[in-house]
Amino acid sequence: MGLFAKKKESAGLPPLAVLEYRTGDGRHWGFHYRLFREENATVLSYSRVMPEELQRIAAPEGTLEAAWEILERAHVRAWDGFDRCRQSRGRTKRWLLYLTFEDGTHLRAEGCGVYPKHHEEMENDLLSLLNGCIDIDPNIP
Repeated sequence: MGLFAKKKESAGLPPLAVLEYRTGDGRHWGFHYRLFREENATVLSYSRVMPEELQRIAAPEGTLEAAWEILERAHVRAWDGFDRCRQSRGRTKRWLLYLTFEDGTHLRAEGCGVYPKHHEEMENDLLSLLNGCIDIDPNIP
C-alpha cells in the first residue's frame, strides 16, 4: 500500500454512528461511555461514578474511528447477539456493548462474568482511548 493509498473500508457494515459501552459489578453500572457525532463534532458522554451522573465533552476528531478500529481488531461483528451470564454469589463483572451504524442497524453484545474472545484486550484498549479523552480535557477536575 502506498503512502497516500486510501484506507480499506470495513466490509459489511456502514460507518459507526454511536458507540455505547457500560461496565460494572453485578449490581451497578460503574462506568458508562457514549461516543457519537453531533453537529460535525464528536461528543463523549460518560459517567465514572455511582450514582450515574452523565457529563459531556468534545472528543478529539478521529476518536470514533479509533474506537471502531479497536472493535474491529477484537472481531466484534462475531459478538452480535452475545448475551450470557454466569451466576455467582459474589459480585460479577457486567458489560454491555451497543453500536449503532449510520444506516440505523445495530450490534449488541452483553455479559455477566462471561466474555467473548478478545473482550479483555478490547476493553483495555477502548477504556484507555475513552478515559484518555476525558483526562486530557482541562475543564475536568
